[in-house]
Amino acid sequence: MEKEKQEVLIEDIVAYLYLYLPIIIFLLTWIRPVFAYPVCGILLFCGISVFGHRRTVAITIDKRKNLLWLFLFSTLMLWWCVMSGQGALVTQAGDWSKHNALLSDLINLDWPVRYFYEGKQGTLVYYVGAYLLPALFGKIGGIKVAEVCLFIWCWIGLILVGIKCWRYVDGENGWKLVAVGFGMILFSTFISQMAKLYGLFLPNDLGDGVHWLSKNIRIQYSSNIIQLRWVFPQSIPAWLVSIMIMEKRKEIKSWGLICVPLILYSTFAFLGIVFIVLQLLILECIKEEMKIKLI
Repeated sequence: MEKEKQEVLIEDIVAYLYLYLPIIIFLLTWIRPVFAYPVCGILLFCGISVFGHRRTVAITIDKRKNLLWLFLFSTLMLWWCVMSGQGALVTQAGDWSKHNALLSDLINLDWPVRYFYEGKQGTLVYYVGAYLLPALFGKIGGIKVAEVCLFIWCWIGLILVGIKCWRYVDGENGWKLVAVGFGMILFSTFISQMAKLYGLFLPNDLGDGVHWLSKNIRIQYSSNIIQLRWVFPQSIPAWLVSIMIMEKRKEIKSWGLICVPLILYSTFAFLGIVFIVLQLLILECIKEEMKIKLI
């Protein structure tokens, strides 16, 4: 008997492509073919295994009544990108000196990027995932083209995160997509308020109240606004992976394929997601054991 095909939404495919396209580029341009080709083959096999037996359907928000809300949400995310420094239309945060330097080197130097200093050679080792596709276009059209591509790439990422969050909480009423957009922007740990309380007890250990709560406990409590303005290459993929794990919480076999690409975007975020996934796995095992006992 033929297995019934399951449905998969187009935004799911786009989300995987968003995460894995830079991975493929990295493998084919930075890694030796003897290693890169087999890994690409494995990734292709995994993709076929996940989507090959399924039937694609239209994007969730294709209903005409929701198109206006999609436009408003996309415009909101565009404004957020601009205010976060994308395209250099506003004053950029301090980390942009690093982002701009990395993008420039990825455009002007051969891959893998190598540096030579005082007779020594070193290779660029950093979270380069978000820069690779814009840098490829930059090799053709220059730094300005790369900046525009980076802007669009980040914008697409935010739209994907918002649509998937909206689908997770509702997926029907378009106005809630705009509400999700404002939620994404305003989501915060309220570190400034926490810093005031923390300073009452340990004033000598108080951090800057923006990134760090404590000078000695090096754990960041940054808001989404700060993250997108300072560390967007790490933040957007981490947000996307997080909501994908929430969506696929019952599909344990998908967790690895969702989490693995995050290594190229942020090792810290990858380790954090792995910790959460392990907790979810333990909870699922406990639930299954309780079900067996009840049976």
